[in-house]
Amino acid sequence: NSGGFRMTYNDSDTLYLDLLWFQTGESATAHRDEALYGVNLDYNLDTRGDRRSLLNAIFCVFSNDQNSNRVYNLGAGIDYWWESLELFAEVHGQFGDYSRLNGTRVTGLASTVTGKQIDQKAWGGYVGGKYEFESDYKPWIDLEFWYLTGDSGQFTQDNEDFVSMENVNDS
Repeated sequence: NSGGFRMTYNDSDTLYLDLLWFQTGESATAHRDEALYGVNLDYNLDTRGDRRSLLNAIFCVFSNDQNSNRVYNLGAGIDYWWESLELFAEVHGQFGDYSRLNGTRVTGLASTVTGKQIDQKAWGGYVGGKYEFESDYKPWIDLEFWYLTGDSGQFTQDNEDFVSMENVNDS
């Protein structure tokens, strides 16, 4: 289960500031509930019509209720419309404490590393474009390139996997 809230402040159609907090919950006794909280800022560059160009910045934190680990996410993006062509890009960096080894054999590491911290060091982003054709059916074509870091090795104390909350409520 998941739930939360988002509060938005805006000063006309130019600036939007969101405060957010979401929680995933489990019904079992060994909880591994996670929280996501942060701030999102959208600045509209052009407020004419339905196609709005904007700049975006976000800072958020992932945390777990079983420990003091925190993963921080800092990101920025742009979405720019020129006539029927949309160009967009976004990049995010993640850092913080991903996990602590508990003495069991984790990803091939010996149990002698009990209590060692695994650091989060990841980044991801995408760039792309979309063209909307003028027609009653509103067809469009889209081309995007995505990149997310992956873990470089099982014998390091760094997690380089990009952590995403996508599909967190799917079963």
